[in-house]
Amino acid sequence: MNVKIVFAIIFIHCTLTSFGQQTTHVRTIIQGKLPQSSNNIGRIDLYNSPYPSSSMQFKIDSGTFKIDTQLSRIQYFNLILPSTGKQNLIYTLERPNTERMSFFLEPGDSISVNVLEDREMRFSGNGATKLNCIWALAKERLKLGKCNTNIDSTLAYFDRLESGYQEILQRHKKNVSELAYKLIKADINGRVMAGKLNAIQSLSETDKVSAKKYFQKLKLENKINRNEIELTSAVLRSAILTFASLRTSLRYPEKVNTGWLVYAYIKSKYNGRSAALLLHDYTEGHIKEDTFDTTIADKVMVDFKKIAGNKPEYQSLIMYYQSARKNLVPGAEAFNFTLKDSSGKSWKQTDFKGKVVVLDFWFSGCGGCRLLKQRMDTTIMLLRDIKEIQFVSISPDAKRNWWIESLQSGDYTSNESINLYTGAESYDHPIIKHYQIESYPTLIIIDRNGNIVESRVPNSILFTPKDLAQKIREVAERPLSKSLVEKDSI
Repeated sequence: MNVKIVFAIIFIHCTLTSFGQQTTHVRTIIQGKLPQSSNNIGRIDLYNSPYPSSSMQFKIDSGTFKIDTQLSRIQYFNLILPSTGKQNLIYTLERPNTERMSFFLEPGDSISVNVLEDREMRFSGNGATKLNCIWALAKERLKLGKCNTNIDSTLAYFDRLESGYQEILQRHKKNVSELAYKLIKADINGRVMAGKLNAIQSLSETDKVSAKKYFQKLKLENKINRNEIELTSAVLRSAILTFASLRTSLRYPEKVNTGWLVYAYIKSKYNGRSAALLLHDYTEGHIKEDTFDTTIADKVMVDFKKIAGNKPEYQSLIMYYQSARKNLVPGAEAFNFTLKDSSGKSWKQTDFKGKVVVLDFWFSGCGGCRLLKQRMDTTIMLLRDIKEIQFVSISPDAKRNWWIESLQSGDYTSNESINLYTGAESYDHPIIKHYQIESYPTLIIIDRNGNIVESRVPNSILFTPKDLAQKIREVAERPLSKSLVEKDSI
């Protein structure tokens, strides 16, 4: 008998959905069945910028799961459901070989997810129509196949894709809420625009003159919707930021750092909450990179304070930037954690003084973490000739036995690493809060002086082990600070 149990109550940050309008919390449910009658661990990620994201693991009992929570607003989500078997496949709300689609819940939804053997998903229940629509959009991309690398063929490909997307959306329109329709439409516009912009951006690397002509010909700026509701779509906002960055680089090819020009463009075209959302995304995406002009973040923070007033939805955002500006930018002092390994031995950041430290944050059931581990094995091997490097893995698993089983499986971390656990505090541990870990896997590189080099290694799943090894090697070759040298000589 399959017993359905409520395994996790997911904490959602409570605030206001729009300025001055109080909201109520409504019971929202996701439950489902996997094709295998197995016991395992799943995970749900909920996010809706600028609100803090929330993540939680839950137990899968005999292939069945149920998540019961309270929502006060639209929440985008990703559901990660590990399968059994030697391949360690991961069922997620994305199609194989396609870009990740943006699934979302509305307060009051009661969704049942039926995962089939071929990794197909079916949704039923209150609010399910929008999810079936989004799933159909993902399959449309798969049906069209890969686009040609030729610029003209690529642009034509995205025109066909847009036509297919719009046909699917119109087919579902009468059975979804007006808000859901607008958000799906915004996602479609964002994906098509991003595809075209990425093609022009690739062309600009070899032929800026032609790229500029294509950019001007498309007149994408006339197609950008500045409606505040549609800008809730992070996909659309990302495309707008890509547009602003590409526009700037094509207009001012001689400038190396164009951050302030992108900032000026956003401020000239958007205002109020729309501007705040775009500035948030732009700054959040760059503040932790070693090439970012952090004074832009300072100016954005001033803007937020002007827009926010006493509105609670911005207060957490302001606190986020104050913390990031202090703790996460390159050169900031690393957090001196205290965590235990599987034997119960305590470790601190200061135990690794004089060494480059690579922190790897992961959790059981994370498909990207498995993939990263494979690359990290090669990276570690390439750096075995350097003694001044220490790899440290940190897991916030909700249950210690889940963490131990994952360590024993060898799927997530290497024996070459010191493997640590956040204990009962799980995702609320100070190290998770300090480094603002909201997605996994996350890599952080700390130099031999105990200072952050990068608090988010870009595209850590996509890098080549050789490139990461070279980056870490360069950090290891940096000189120790005078104070550490003197301590070592005593």
